[in-house]
Amino acid sequence: MMTRTAPASARRTVSAVPRNNPVSTTPGIERIARSKAAKVVSIRLPECDLKLARSQAAKKGLPYQTYIKSLLHQALEQGGK
Repeated sequence: MMTRTAPASARRTVSAVPRNNPVSTTPGIERIARSKAAKVVSIRLPECDLKLARSQAAKKGLPYQTYIKSLLHQALEQGGK
């Protein structure tokens, strides 16, 4: 059986999440950041939304891509209820 490893970009994202950051203990964020079963996707976002996401992520001490991914995950989870 072939063992797959996360791409280098995913490993960098995970290593960028501080372990002692209280935000990293928020349910799901650390799990989402460490997800190995992820596909690379490309989407277009309005610049103002990207700027806002980067600002909010910085305040929480998270990489902005991890923050966007967690927001998307939360919205999808809530949409199914």
